[in-house]
Amino acid sequence: MNNWISTLLATTLCISVTPQLVAADLLITTGKSNLIHIDQIALFPEGIAYDASRGKFLIGSFRRGSVLTVDQDGNTKKLINDPWLNAVVGIRVDAASNRLFVANSDTGASVRKSKAGNRRYAGLGIYELSSGKKLHNVELSSLLPDGGHLANAIAIDPAGNAYVTDSLSPVIYKVDTDGNASIFLHSEHFEGDGINLNGILYHPDGYLITVKKNTGTMFKVPLDKPEAFETIDLSEQIKASDGLVLLDKNSLALIANSDSNGMFLVKTTDAWVTATVTLKKSFPDDYVTTGTIADGGLYVLHSNLNKLKIDPKTNDVAVRAPATIEKVATLMP
Repeated sequence: MNNWISTLLATTLCISVTPQLVAADLLITTGKSNLIHIDQIALFPEGIAYDASRGKFLIGSFRRGSVLTVDQDGNTKKLINDPWLNAVVGIRVDAASNRLFVANSDTGASVRKSKAGNRRYAGLGIYELSSGKKLHNVELSSLLPDGGHLANAIAIDPAGNAYVTDSLSPVIYKVDTDGNASIFLHSEHFEGDGINLNGILYHPDGYLITVKKNTGTMFKVPLDKPEAFETIDLSEQIKASDGLVLLDKNSLALIANSDSNGMFLVKTTDAWVTATVTLKKSFPDDYVTTGTIADGGLYVLHSNLNKLKIDPKTNDVAVRAPATIEKVATLMP
């Protein structure tokens, strides 16, 4: 089990540079004052989002299968404790519809186990953002019953449809506003060893951008014709790519761990036909998974997921590692 968890957790980041303007749109920040120390240990959060209505971050616990709010002082409060959840991976806020989307998987590292078993289950939980009330528990793995499964990251389009990557099956799922699930795109290009499709985001020009973790390959997927997806021609492919955060139409932050360990600024001048990596901010000592925008700042989640080891006899963690949220940059106009 520990070998599987080690393979699964090969993705994150950390940072230290002199404050400077970068590419005219990011002001890099430094110093420990930019750290929010989460008050609970052994949460091992993987996903993060920002809830502007509360003025708080939301994190999902990979270990405990719950979603919590986090204030600027690191104080946590449980928002969702649904027994259906196993390991919470990606989370996404849709403020327009007052909904919170939660990617659910059984990774063998969570307190609660699924009936399907380790690496065999993927689902999407949909909840009322303001109250945490359950709206839908959507099973995704039944759409491909013979494959391995890891529901990972989520994107939301303006109509409220959710798109979920599966890191162990070569698909992107679609879940409509009534909780109906389908396979949005299936392709052999998404196959490979280890963790495949990972971060995903919606672009306001009507397409998705997603990244394949084990190769660093990035794809542009039109919503109206997903089978016509294209590989984005990157100046460099960043292995161990994890989270994607859209900064504006022509730039995004890519967060990587393991081999790459950094936050990368990626920019395009031709609507994501090609893209150039213009900045790397290194995180040599920590394990970061993804990020979010809050009050004009770019924040990343130092999850310590690489320290998550399970004792098979007790099903308990070997290290009760803390986690932090760090403001790494201010978005400039």
